[in-house]
Amino acid sequence: MITVEDAKKLLDEAASEHGDMRGVRKLRDAAPDLARALLDARAKLAQARADTEALSDPNAVHINMLRGTIAKPTIEQIIHLYGVDALCRALVPPIVREAGNEPA
Repeated sequence: MITVEDAKKLLDEAASEHGDMRGVRKLRDAAPDLARALLDARAKLAQARADTEALSDPNAVHINMLRGTIAKPTIEQIIHLYGVDALCRALVPPIVREAGNEPA
């Protein structure tokens, strides 16, 4: 990775080789800001990747829903995601247990 100082040095060398070039000087002067912007963009990209990876983990999503950092889906959205049949199969055993009507 190139540092701010390395970029300045390279641009200084280019300026000395090509004489009095205002464009090169402007670039040299802008190098620290450009380097910082690139590093910031790189950090934001890394964070976005980490966020996306976290969203693919159902446990992380559940924890964040409980914390209130991401929205909970509506009942309609849950039905759309899982389907009525799957929800009924998942809910009937706990309902039967709660009612005390477990099969023998």
